[in-house]
Amino acid sequence: MENPVYDKVTRGFGTVVLLAFFVPLVATVSALRSFSHKASDELSVVMVFLVIFSAGLLLLIHLTTNVWIRLDPTQRRVSLIYKLFGYSVYRKEYDLSLFDHISLHRAFRGGYRATLVGREQEVILSASWKLGRVRQAAETVAAAIGMKMSDQL
Repeated sequence: MENPVYDKVTRGFGTVVLLAFFVPLVATVSALRSFSHKASDELSVVMVFLVIFSAGLLLLIHLTTNVWIRLDPTQRRVSLIYKLFGYSVYRKEYDLSLFDHISLHRAFRGGYRATLVGREQEVILSASWKLGRVRQAAETVAAAIGMKMSDQL
């Protein structure tokens, strides 16, 4: 079973925020460049730097919000998979015996989060602004791996 950790709204929100910052910045630098012909070389360097920086931020936001969780109940393994445009970039695997229960709680800055909780670590199963989506993901995982779920809301 493989599911995204963050919902589509969260993944899209990061992209929209970055584009809302980037587009006016490019327009401002382009307008300044057209006013000053002497400084066009310096502004071109600044423009290239801003484009590279913004593209890097876009890739970073895409990578950190495009996390998938894969559960394999037969092998008793759980994997966190970071994907970049559909390709797996990084994978971290855990043994299910390291975890005691599934916790459903409020996230730090709003929204809700379901996590696999163990003595030494936590693994996020689902995070969203919608409680129903997170609760359903936690219940599905709990039923699939036979773990108890604690609701801390």
